[in-house]
Amino acid sequence: DNKEKNQNNNIAIKKEKEKNTYHNDAKIEIVVSRVSMDDPNYNHRQNWQNIILPRLRSLVEAVYRIRSNDDKRYRLLSSLAVVSAANEEEKALSWNVLLEECPWLRDCDTAYQRLC
Repeated sequence: DNKEKNQNNNIAIKKEKEKNTYHNDAKIEIVVSRVSMDDPNYNHRQNWQNIILPRLRSLVEAVYRIRSNDDKRYRLLSSLAVVSAANEEEKALSWNVLLEECPWLRDCDTAYQRLC
């Protein structure tokens, strides 16, 4: 009788744990699309070399500049804390730290564009 109560108790605890455990049943699907780098209509190779790679390099260099400078690092951290504020003006001001390092971000489709 006591043994049966313990088993029932253990089963109830196990069910409670399973109920509180997050189960992700989402399937990940990867789709590969072949793209011609030399298509004359899209100029992917030229855009890759003249836009994507320089901006990627600029972003990496900005990360290193911010990491190597305590003032910039603290400004970025404090501005990120402000982003959680509801005030739209403060959110726009928080972008200034990033825009000083990567001015080309102004032209990108970012949250900054939606604030302006």
